[in-house]
Amino acid sequence: MLRNWVIGVFCATVCVQASLGAEADNAAVLTQALRARSVVTFTYKGQERTVEPHALGKATDDKPALLAWQTSGGSNTEPPPGWRVFLVAEIAGLKMTAQKFEKPRADYRAKARGLISIDIDVLAPQPTPVPPSPPAAPAK
Repeated sequence: MLRNWVIGVFCATVCVQASLGAEADNAAVLTQALRARSVVTFTYKGQERTVEPHALGKATDDKPALLAWQTSGGSNTEPPPGWRVFLVAEIAGLKMTAQKFEKPRADYRAKARGLISIDIDVLAPQPTPVPPSPPAAPAK
């Protein structure tokens, strides 16, 4: 009896840790995609989706969420294109593509579209590449 309880607690702990690890991995990839303005693909609620990520923050239930413009793929509500909020923990198979989007959608407003707070968004200044330093002169 005790053995089964210990196994159950262990399995629940490992499952929660794996879920938190996947959520952190997704957040890292989405942050990179936001900064690079890269299109991403993933599965959400059984549907393959292609989106332009616009903001990462918290949804109304205080869970990490992505606000994105879905360009193609499936949907359980209405067909794309359109704005969607995705819970980061429920995103599976996340991939950053080589496809870029040049600027935010004209009607982009993160807080008006389902995020209560924003950690990073597409309007943040893009990092400026630092040119390499010239080689040091040889010592005499």
